[in-house]
Amino acid sequence: MDSKNSFPEVLSLNPKELIAWCNNRKKEKRLSNAKLAEITGVPEGTIDRIFTGKNLEFRYSTIQPIVSYLIGVSDDTPTEASNEFYVDTIDGYKLVLENKNYIIENLKQKCEQLEREITYLKKNNTEKQEALINQSNHVKWMEKMIEKNSK
Repeated sequence: MDSKNSFPEVLSLNPKELIAWCNNRKKEKRLSNAKLAEITGVPEGTIDRIFTGKNLEFRYSTIQPIVSYLIGVSDDTPTEASNEFYVDTIDGYKLVLENKNYIIENLKQKCEQLEREITYLKKNNTEKQEALINQSNHVKWMEKMIEKNSK
C-alpha cells in the first residue's frame, strides 16, 4: 500500500480497527511506545493509553502524527499536491464525524416514522378488510332475505 492510498483508508477505520492497525504497524516496525513517543512527539502515557484499546475516544490531533509515521508519511515526504489531498480527505472525515450523531438521529427518526406508517397501514388494511367482510355478509344476508320473500 503506498502512503497516498493508505492514509485515507486508515482514517476511515473505526477507532477499534485504527488502534489494531496502529499496533500491527508498530510491531512490524519493531517500535516500542517510548520510541514512537519520541519520534511523534505524542506523550508515551497517551500512546500507552490509546494502544491498550480500552480508550476508544481520542482526538484526531493526537492520533494523526502516530498514523502518519506508521504509514511512512513524514513532514518532508508529502508533496504540496498530496498535502491538499490529505487536507481535503481529513476535512471530509471530520465533517462526517462531526455530523454522525445528527445523521444517526435523523435516520432513527425516519425509521420510527416508517414503523408508525407501516403500523397504520396494517391497521387500516385490517379495518378495511373487516368492513368488506361485514359488507359481504350483509349482502349475503340481504340476498337470503330477498330469496325468502320472493317465495
